[in-house]
Amino acid sequence: MNTNHVDSEQERESEKLILEEFGAIKNNEDAHEHVQRRLLALKRGVTTPKAATDFLGSDARESLIPLIQNVLRGILQSMDDNCKECNILDIMPGAGTQVDWFLQQELERTIGKRENYVHLIEHTQKFLDSYKKSVGQYSHLKLGKALNKKVKDLYSSQKPLDGKPMDFIICMDLCFLTDCYERSCNPKKEITDFIKFCYGMLKPGGAIFVTYLDLESEFSQVNSDYFKEKDKDTTARIEAIIKARKELLYNGTIVEELKQDKNTCPKVESHKLSTFYYAKSLADVAVMSLDGGFLKYDKKPFDFNHFKFVVNKIKEVASEEVRNRGEKRPFGLCKAERGRDPLWRVESLQYACVIRKEIL
Repeated sequence: MNTNHVDSEQERESEKLILEEFGAIKNNEDAHEHVQRRLLALKRGVTTPKAATDFLGSDARESLIPLIQNVLRGILQSMDDNCKECNILDIMPGAGTQVDWFLQQELERTIGKRENYVHLIEHTQKFLDSYKKSVGQYSHLKLGKALNKKVKDLYSSQKPLDGKPMDFIICMDLCFLTDCYERSCNPKKEITDFIKFCYGMLKPGGAIFVTYLDLESEFSQVNSDYFKEKDKDTTARIEAIIKARKELLYNGTIVEELKQDKNTCPKVESHKLSTFYYAKSLADVAVMSLDGGFLKYDKKPFDFNHFKFVVNKIKEVASEEVRNRGEKRPFGLCKAERGRDPLWRVESLQYACVIRKEIL
């Protein structure tokens, strides 16, 4: 593939504008909003999104939806006819796309059978307000408890949701939980405490669904490379997060940490999915790389030097020549179409873990 377009006027102009944009960002929370805006950009011709496929930046959600639908459908089908409520908890959900993309569709099947309650834990108030508004659009859904809290602040609460057991608990991005920039980061303990907290609220027969990006993938390594020479402690913490997720969630050893009684037992299943990011320019690809754990929802200063490093690294990769058919650049960087637009595409692996509270 001819690499001249890597240094085209369009690429240079996009890089200039994006560097100016991110150079003016003061904190991680603001940077996170800029990343999300690109991930949720709409395809050409779409004005009102009605499905995950309407969004341009990533196909991660649409890849996960069939799996999460099957889990929720199985829970609903197994419910006793005498059960008059279905309670779903969405943890750190963002602005509420889960409602529009799949929750309301699956719960519509239960109209006339039971009341459907959606509960929320989200520490960004504007995201929480947006999600609440989304729930209110559907007559067959009711808003339960909506907590503007950090999840960790609820661990000591015996009844954070007024003691209601949850049929289904969703956490569509685990990156909020472990902070690779914090010296006190203890991934194994933090993941264990979180899953135990969720499992304790789970109704027998229910399930927890959590997802997270593969920080070992080549695309994530673009960010990790920044720390290898400059901050060995952060590198060590990233490696600890990878190890803890692999052992506890992918390999399923978390079951050893979950309280069991004589009537139920925990079961874990894990899934590895190949997903893609799409971007109009190489600088936009760099923005996408910040998704999934390298930015936090906090007011700490945004590391602009980190971002500039990633921009330059991605340009280097794009400049590499591909001589043989079928040969790939690192992280599968190539040109592809999505929504009739020619875009840059990169591959990124995503994991989904389902933890069930099975009835013996």
